[in-house]
Amino acid sequence: MFLGSYHRHSINSEKDFPFDPKVYSRFKFGCKKSARSMASELATGFLHREEYVYAADGPPESQIFTGRQVVVISSAYRFVPSASTFLCQYFSGFLNDALRRRDLPPAEETRVHRRMFYTKDYGKLSEAQRQELLQSERFHMDAEFVRGKILLFLDDVRITGMHERVIQNMLKDMHSDFDYMFLYYARLSNTGVAATIEDELNHSSIRDVWGINELIKSGNYFIGVRAIKHILASDDFQFDLFLNDQDNDFLEDLYFSIIGESYHLLPENKDKLQKLLRVIHSRRPKEAAV
Repeated sequence: MFLGSYHRHSINSEKDFPFDPKVYSRFKFGCKKSARSMASELATGFLHREEYVYAADGPPESQIFTGRQVVVISSAYRFVPSASTFLCQYFSGFLNDALRRRDLPPAEETRVHRRMFYTKDYGKLSEAQRQELLQSERFHMDAEFVRGKILLFLDDVRITGMHERVIQNMLKDMHSDFDYMFLYYARLSNTGVAATIEDELNHSSIRDVWGINELIKSGNYFIGVRAIKHILASDDFQFDLFLNDQDNDFLEDLYFSIIGESYHLLPENKDKLQKLLRVIHSRRPKEAAV
């Protein structure tokens, strides 16, 4: 049964946002500090029932604290966890604290698998383009693990609801009755605002590889698909400078992420992948000698 949907913030304007868009942008490109801050906001609002959409049988929170096992699930990904995965992890911590204080078991986590990989920047797409892109998408989740539990599907923003519909189709295909709800940090509530507002939010603070580089150097960073795409899309000069400014641990993580997401199969990435491998291999003897 669909228990309802909750969002911490409503987006009603193209210019005025009820949250700091720069914090959101840093989160989307890999800032753990921003992920923690946003998760705290989301959990506080959810657990205090602010801006709730009530389920038919009462507020979803009343369902959460009945003792049934809760499972928190981030947005779907292939190999590299999405930014919402880290939002989900921090949210689970705040939720578990509330559960502990009621002598209830901690929430579990699982993931939704996606089969497709996208070369386009999803945030730049219109609603019609998103629908076309996702019409053949199919998600997969371990049905046995989640059966009989309350499922909280968590994402950072809801713009058109396309991903929500794919998840609902996945649940239907699993041929079982699941109790579930959707949680979002923010939701586009004004249908007069174009879906491409997501792109503006994504780049409110981070616009190029040097913005990404700043996050990496902060030491409070996770590598995500959005950052990988921007790194690969940079021009050759910027790409070379960026590689030379990273240590080998990061470069190897970047390489593993690229091939894990199948980006190495794209012809436009072939030369950059070879450059990346050359830098990694050229440093290994020096590091071994230290």
